[in-house]
Order: sequence, then C-alpha cells, then structure tokens
Amino acid sequence: MEGKQYHHALPLELIRMVIESLTSEFALSSPHQKEIFLVMYTCRDIYSWMAPILYRSVTLNDARGVELFHQSLRPALLYTRAIHVEGQDLVAEPDPVYQLVSALEGRIERLCLPSKFTNLESDLDPIMVSELTIPSDRAVQVSRCNWIRPTKLRLTLTAEKVPKARAKDHFPRALPADRNGKPFQITEIAFESCGWCERCFTARLSRFFSLHSSLRRCILVLYSLDNEKREKSKKFILEKLPMFQRKDLEVRAAFLLHQDFDSLSFSRLEADGEDYWKKVAELSEVESS
Repeated sequence: MEGKQYHHALPLELIRMVIESLTSEFALSSPHQKEIFLVMYTCRDIYSWMAPILYRSVTLNDARGVELFHQSLRPALLYTRAIHVEGQDLVAEPDPVYQLVSALEGRIERLCLPSKFTNLESDLDPIMVSELTIPSDRAVQVSRCNWIRPTKLRLTLTAEKVPKARAKDHFPRALPADRNGKPFQITEIAFESCGWCERCFTARLSRFFSLHSSLRRCILVLYSLDNEKREKSKKFILEKLPMFQRKDLEVRAAFLLHQDFDSLSFSRLEADGEDYWKKVAELSEVESS
C-alpha cells in the first residue's frame, strides 16, 4: 500500500467506551469521564478520527454547553452540522444559540428549536441554515422567526403531541420573513399532523401556496391511530391533492400509523445515517405528475 498507513493501537472496547462517554448527556459529570475527555481531546490522531462522529450533531442543554463549544471545544465546530436546542435557559433569548450558529453559518444543515423557544423575533441579522425544524404547535408564530433564514422548513410533531395535534391549530399563516416582512426563499416544507380539519384543509393550503411562490416541494405527513382512520384520511387527501399541483410545485403525502412515528425521529434517522427529506419522500404515496 502506497502512502501513509494508519495503525489503530487502541482496542475497540476502549474506543467504544470513549465514544459512549462523550456522547452521554452527562459526559463531563464525573472525574473519570473528564479524564477520558482530556485524553481524547489532547491526542490529535484520536481527535481527528472521532470528532466528525462525536460532534456532527450537538444537543445544547444549557448556556454552559454553548460556552464550552466557544472556548475549549471550538475546533469541534468544524464538524458540527446539526444543532438541537433543548435547554430551559436557552429558550428565552436567542443570543447564545445565535452566536454558535452564526459561527457555523453556511455549514449548519439543521437547527432544531423546541416548543418552549419563545423569542422567535429578534433584531439580530438573519443567519443562513439549510433546515429549520420547529414543533408544529409553534407553526402559527413561525412567520415571526426573522433571525433564521432557512431553505427548508420542517414543522414536526413531538411524542407528547401524538395523536392529539391537529393541523387546524398548527398551520402557519406565512413563512418566516425578514424585519421588512419579505418572506425568506424557502423551497421545501414538511407538515406533520394527526389529522386535518376537512372543512379548513383546502382553503388553508391553497392560500398558503398562493402566498409563497418560492416553494418547490411540500410533503404532508399524516399519522393515524389505526388503518381505518388512515384510509379515510388518505381518501380525502388524495381527492384534494391534484388541485394543489403546479408545474413548479411538487406536493406529496405520506400516510403512517401512530406506531411508525419514531421511524422519522432525529435519533433514529441519525443512527441509520438517513436524511429526513429523502426518507419521507420514499414513504410518500403521491407524486406530482
């Protein structure tokens, strides 16, 4: 073999322990784990091998985690592509999250905000992300999110919202826009729901598409409790979908059972190395002609 050869002297069991320790929610909670962390961080060969795996998807539980990345873990930002915000002290003000995402502008593939993220509107300059994921119960307020400029928008259900959520309560009036009210150029959007109000569905969706010419693909993901409800909703949606199709807009629909909800969760998709948009497109049963 020509070129540089690499020999991994560390046993696989130790490598697995390092990865599991560092990806644990309490990775720095014990002296033993801190020692493992320092060994990995100070050994360049180990770090360069593991960092792309460990830090591709980052969950921020508190402001301390943001500070850690900005200071001691700053090199890891080179590998970060997805940020999940969960911490209670991060939901009131966007500043800590903004600082981290702005440092990664152009490289972030997904930013996930929780239901309790209250400050969607800010005087901060918009920053680019490939995909913004936000719970569907914030859909009505999502148009106020003026400091994140995504190209894809995913309005997702959370486990506690299944099967209670209904799209009549969780449907955006408009897409995120800048401070002047000009909508961002979002090209793909996904709506997850457990049922649409048949009386409102057609009017709401028609109005939404008419307001946003930048959209090129829309995916409707419907979760049902049983096959009977799924077939009923499927029949209704299939009858209505043709009226939304445009030459420059592809509308799809995926009909899943309640127990299939976890198949589209972040943790499952990331563990399988799959992309949400590709996966849900494969599950969809309706394509534009």
